[in-house]
Amino acid sequence: MESQFFKTFQQIVEFFETFELETKSQYMLVGGVLTPIYAESRQTQDIDLLIKIEDSLKLRSALEQKLKEKKFQPFTTWEDVFYDWKITHFIQFLSPNGDLKIDLNIVKKYDRITNNYDKIRQMAFSHRQRENIFNIECWVQSKEDFILSKLVYGGYQDYKDALACWIRFETDIDVNYITEQAKNLDIHRFWQAIKGRLPVDKVFTD
Repeated sequence: MESQFFKTFQQIVEFFETFELETKSQYMLVGGVLTPIYAESRQTQDIDLLIKIEDSLKLRSALEQKLKEKKFQPFTTWEDVFYDWKITHFIQFLSPNGDLKIDLNIVKKYDRITNNYDKIRQMAFSHRQRENIFNIECWVQSKEDFILSKLVYGGYQDYKDALACWIRFETDIDVNYITEQAKNLDIHRFWQAIKGRLPVDKVFTD
Protein backbone atom coordinates (compact mmCIF):
# COMPACT_ATOMS: atom_id res chain seq x y z
CA MET A 1 0.00 0.00 0.00
CA GLU A 2 2.81 2.41 0.89
CA SER A 3 4.66 1.77 -2.37
CA GLN A 4 1.39 2.33 -4.26
CA PHE A 5 0.94 5.70 -2.51
CA PHE A 6 4.42 6.80 -3.63
CA LYS A 7 3.74 5.68 -7.20
CA THR A 8 0.46 7.57 -7.28
CA PHE A 9 2.03 10.61 -5.67
CA GLN A 10 4.70 10.62 -8.38
CA GLN A 11 2.01 10.49 -11.09
CA ILE A 12 0.26 13.50 -9.58
CA VAL A 13 3.44 15.56 -9.24
CA GLU A 14 4.61 14.71 -12.75
CA PHE A 15 1.24 15.79 -14.12
CA PHE A 16 1.37 19.23 -12.50
CA GLU A 17 5.05 19.69 -13.26
CA THR A 18 4.30 19.17 -16.94
CA PHE A 19 1.17 21.32 -16.85
CA GLU A 20 3.13 24.19 -15.31
CA LEU A 21 5.84 23.97 -17.95
CA GLU A 22 3.29 23.91 -20.77
CA THR A 23 0.89 26.58 -19.51
CA LYS A 24 2.85 28.67 -16.95
CA SER A 25 0.17 27.75 -14.39
CA GLN A 26 2.10 27.49 -11.13
CA TYR A 27 1.25 24.73 -8.67
CA MET A 28 2.33 23.66 -5.21
CA LEU A 29 1.53 21.02 -2.63
CA VAL A 30 -0.24 22.21 0.51
CA GLY A 31 -2.19 20.75 3.41
CA GLY A 32 -2.34 17.16 4.51
CA VAL A 33 0.50 15.71 2.46
CA LEU A 34 2.89 18.20 4.08
CA THR A 35 1.67 17.63 7.63
CA PRO A 36 3.80 14.55 8.37
CA ILE A 37 6.82 16.38 6.92
CA TYR A 38 6.28 19.75 8.59
CA ALA A 39 4.33 18.85 11.73
CA GLU A 40 3.41 15.39 13.00
CA SER A 41 2.91 12.00 11.41
CA ARG A 42 -0.61 11.50 10.16
CA GLN A 43 -1.99 9.34 7.39
CA THR A 44 -3.77 10.98 4.49
CA GLN A 45 -5.74 9.69 1.56
CA ASP A 46 -5.97 13.15 0.02
CA ILE A 47 -3.48 15.21 -1.95
CA ASP A 48 -4.08 18.95 -1.59
CA LEU A 49 -2.71 21.35 -4.19
CA LEU A 50 -2.96 24.97 -5.20
CA ILE A 51 -2.77 26.00 -8.82
CA LYS A 52 -2.54 29.57 -10.12
CA ILE A 53 -4.30 29.64 -13.44
CA GLU A 54 -5.74 32.18 -15.85
CA ASP A 55 -9.53 32.39 -15.83
CA SER A 56 -10.00 31.32 -19.41
CA LEU A 57 -12.01 28.66 -21.19
CA LYS A 58 -8.87 27.66 -23.10
CA LEU A 59 -6.89 26.78 -19.96
CA ARG A 60 -9.89 25.16 -18.29
CA SER A 61 -10.31 22.96 -21.38
CA ALA A 62 -6.59 22.20 -21.46
CA LEU A 63 -6.62 21.10 -17.81
CA GLU A 64 -9.66 18.88 -18.33
CA GLN A 65 -8.25 17.33 -21.49
CA LYS A 66 -4.88 16.55 -19.93
CA LEU A 67 -6.51 15.01 -16.85
CA LYS A 68 -8.49 12.76 -19.17
CA GLU A 69 -5.39 11.84 -21.19
CA LYS A 70 -3.53 10.79 -18.03
CA LYS A 71 -6.51 8.68 -16.89
CA PHE A 72 -7.41 10.69 -13.79
CA GLN A 73 -10.95 9.87 -12.72
CA PRO A 74 -13.94 12.12 -11.96
CA PHE A 75 -16.29 11.14 -9.14
CA THR A 76 -19.19 11.34 -11.60
CA THR A 77 -18.40 13.18 -14.85
CA TRP A 78 -15.80 15.76 -15.84
CA GLU A 79 -18.62 18.15 -16.64
CA ASP A 80 -19.70 17.90 -12.99
CA VAL A 81 -16.12 18.37 -11.76
CA PHE A 82 -15.80 21.70 -13.56
CA TYR A 83 -19.46 22.75 -13.30
CA ASP A 84 -19.07 25.61 -10.80
CA TRP A 85 -15.30 25.92 -10.52
CA LYS A 86 -15.44 29.65 -11.31
CA ILE A 87 -17.57 30.15 -8.20
CA THR A 88 -16.00 27.69 -5.77
CA HIS A 89 -12.39 27.97 -7.05
CA PHE A 90 -12.10 24.29 -6.17
CA ILE A 91 -12.34 20.92 -7.92
CA GLN A 92 -12.01 17.32 -6.75
CA PHE A 93 -11.09 14.20 -8.67
CA LEU A 94 -9.36 10.84 -8.21
CA SER A 95 -5.93 9.54 -9.14
CA PRO A 96 -5.67 7.23 -12.18
CA ASN A 97 -6.16 4.07 -10.12
CA GLY A 98 -8.72 5.72 -7.84
CA ASP A 99 -6.78 5.26 -4.59
CA LEU A 100 -6.21 8.96 -3.77
CA LYS A 101 -8.53 11.97 -3.82
CA ILE A 102 -7.04 15.16 -5.22
CA ASP A 103 -8.32 18.47 -3.87
CA LEU A 104 -7.28 21.23 -6.25
CA ASN A 105 -7.73 24.78 -4.98
CA ILE A 106 -7.67 27.27 -7.81
CA VAL A 107 -6.14 30.71 -7.47
CA LYS A 108 -7.18 32.83 -10.40
CA LYS A 109 -4.49 35.10 -11.81
CA TYR A 110 -5.36 38.77 -11.35
CA ASP A 111 -8.21 37.93 -8.96
CA ARG A 112 -9.28 40.55 -6.46
CA ILE A 113 -8.24 39.56 -2.95
CA THR A 114 -11.26 39.76 -0.65
CA ASN A 115 -10.41 37.77 2.49
CA ASN A 116 -7.61 36.13 4.45
CA TYR A 117 -8.04 32.82 2.64
CA ASP A 118 -7.40 34.55 -0.69
CA LYS A 119 -4.48 36.48 0.81
CA ILE A 120 -2.68 33.40 2.15
CA ARG A 121 -3.08 31.59 -1.17
CA GLN A 122 -1.69 34.48 -3.18
CA MET A 123 1.18 35.00 -0.72
CA ALA A 124 2.12 31.36 -0.81
CA PHE A 125 2.94 31.46 -4.52
CA SER A 126 5.49 34.23 -4.11
CA HIS A 127 7.12 32.21 -1.32
CA ARG A 128 6.78 28.64 -2.59
CA GLN A 129 9.84 26.39 -2.40
CA ARG A 130 11.41 23.61 -4.36
CA GLU A 131 11.74 20.52 -2.16
CA ASN A 132 12.38 16.81 -2.35
CA ILE A 133 9.23 15.11 -1.06
CA PHE A 134 9.24 11.30 -0.96
CA ASN A 135 12.31 11.46 -3.25
CA ILE A 136 10.41 13.54 -5.82
CA GLU A 137 11.32 17.12 -6.70
CA CYS A 138 8.27 19.37 -6.53
CA TRP A 139 6.91 22.77 -5.53
CA VAL A 140 5.59 23.02 -1.99
CA GLN A 141 4.17 25.58 0.38
CA SER A 142 6.93 26.98 2.60
CA LYS A 143 7.05 26.17 6.30
CA GLU A 144 6.29 29.83 7.03
CA ASP A 145 3.15 29.83 4.90
CA PHE A 146 2.17 26.42 6.29
CA ILE A 147 2.13 27.98 9.76
CA LEU A 148 0.32 31.11 8.57
CA SER A 149 -2.32 29.16 6.69
CA LYS A 150 -2.97 26.93 9.70
CA LEU A 151 -3.46 30.01 11.86
CA VAL A 152 -5.75 31.62 9.27
CA TYR A 153 -7.98 28.53 9.25
CA GLY A 154 -7.80 28.67 13.02
CA GLY A 155 -9.07 25.32 14.19
CA TYR A 156 -7.90 23.25 17.15
CA GLN A 157 -5.97 20.78 14.97
CA ASP A 158 -4.67 23.61 12.77
CA TYR A 159 -3.08 25.27 15.78
CA LYS A 160 -1.50 21.96 16.85
CA ASP A 161 -0.01 21.51 13.37
CA ALA A 162 1.37 25.06 13.34
CA LEU A 163 2.88 24.60 16.80
CA ALA A 164 4.46 21.27 15.84
CA CYS A 165 6.01 22.86 12.74
CA TRP A 166 7.42 25.71 14.82
CA ILE A 167 8.89 23.37 17.43
CA ARG A 168 10.51 21.16 14.78
CA PHE A 169 11.91 23.89 12.54
CA GLU A 170 12.25 27.01 14.70
CA THR A 171 15.87 27.68 13.69
CA ASP A 172 15.06 27.33 9.95
CA ILE A 173 11.99 29.58 9.90
CA ASP A 174 11.93 33.22 8.77
CA VAL A 175 10.44 34.78 11.90
CA ASN A 176 10.35 38.30 10.46
CA TYR A 177 8.30 37.15 7.47
CA ILE A 178 5.72 35.40 9.65
CA THR A 179 5.54 38.30 12.10
CA GLU A 180 4.88 40.82 9.33
CA GLN A 181 2.28 38.66 7.60
CA ALA A 182 0.59 37.67 10.87
CA LYS A 183 -0.07 41.36 11.50
CA ASN A 184 -1.44 41.81 7.96
CA LEU A 185 -3.70 38.79 8.42
CA ASP A 186 -4.80 39.84 11.93
CA ILE A 187 -3.59 36.58 13.49
CA HIS A 188 -0.74 38.11 15.47
CA ARG A 189 -2.17 36.86 18.79
CA PHE A 190 -2.00 33.25 17.62
CA TRP A 191 1.50 33.74 16.22
CA GLN A 192 2.65 35.06 19.59
CA ALA A 193 1.15 31.97 21.21
CA ILE A 194 3.07 29.75 18.77
CA LYS A 195 6.34 31.54 19.51
CA GLY A 196 5.66 31.14 23.21
CA ARG A 197 4.98 27.42 22.65
CA LEU A 198 1.61 27.68 24.35
CA PRO A 199 -0.19 24.32 24.25
CA VAL A 200 -3.48 24.17 22.43
CA ASP A 201 -5.57 23.99 25.64
CA LYS A 202 -4.14 27.35 26.74
CA VAL A 203 -5.22 28.98 23.48
CA PHE A 204 -8.58 27.28 22.96
CA THR A 205 -10.01 27.48 26.46
CA ASP A 206 -13.72 26.88 25.83
